[in-house]
Amino acid sequence: MTECASRDELKQVGEGQKITVVAWALTAKKGSPESCNCDLTHQADVDNHIVLVDPSVQNPTLGNEECRSVTAEFTPRVRLDHPQFTRVKLNHLIDANWKASDPTANGKLLVRVTGLLMFDSKHFFHPAPPVLRDTNWEIHPVLKLEYCEAGKTCLAESDENWKNLDDLPTAQASSTP
Repeated sequence: MTECASRDELKQVGEGQKITVVAWALTAKKGSPESCNCDLTHQADVDNHIVLVDPSVQNPTLGNEECRSVTAEFTPRVRLDHPQFTRVKLNHLIDANWKASDPTANGKLLVRVTGLLMFDSKHFFHPAPPVLRDTNWEIHPVLKLEYCEAGKTCLAESDENWKNLDDLPTAQASSTP
């Protein structure tokens, strides 16, 4: 693979396909400036990185599982049509005691994420700084995020009990990306 070359080989192994996964969301972190966002630095112009881990992990923690995680990203352009896709909103669902001044939530939330499969080739060609996750494959951008409320049973193949993040009442909304 050559940097900035055709992505045809990646498309042959799935890049660009719409996928849906069920995973534990452990936190949503503010991203940093990226070339896909014109290297803009304001919070509204950067991606939010969601740390996802295998739902078979019984008691996942960010400290133990982030190295085996997959990243899903709320992007600025998608947030224009999905204003509920915020780091603040998701972290409050993961950890009711989370505060905006905290870098990460402490908890877990079962989520069903739909988005496009993308290989983050920048990390492949430029490994510094190192990423904390297991793979350079991402769900980028997230197009839909559903969550399972505490005490409910949510199955991947059924729509029963899943709550769409887009449907949260406006009072629970936050203007912070």
